[in-house]
Amino acid sequence: MAGERLAPWRKTGRRADPRHFEGLETGAFLEFSGYDDRHRQQGRILGYLSGVGLETNITGGRVFEG
Repeated sequence: MAGERLAPWRKTGRRADPRHFEGLETGAFLEFSGYDDRHRQQGRILGYLSGVGLETNITGGRVFEG
């Protein structure tokens, strides 16, 4: 593992600057809010972008697998 760089760290949310979403790529980590079935925030979730998803049904934005 020596010499390997960590994947870029991203933090999302209402206060995230739009530039935080530029350059997202496979291997990036995402931190985001997790909500229960009653839409109450239950904490923070750490996600990892493992691949690029199909973008057939989306207008704007990007799709990733995690």
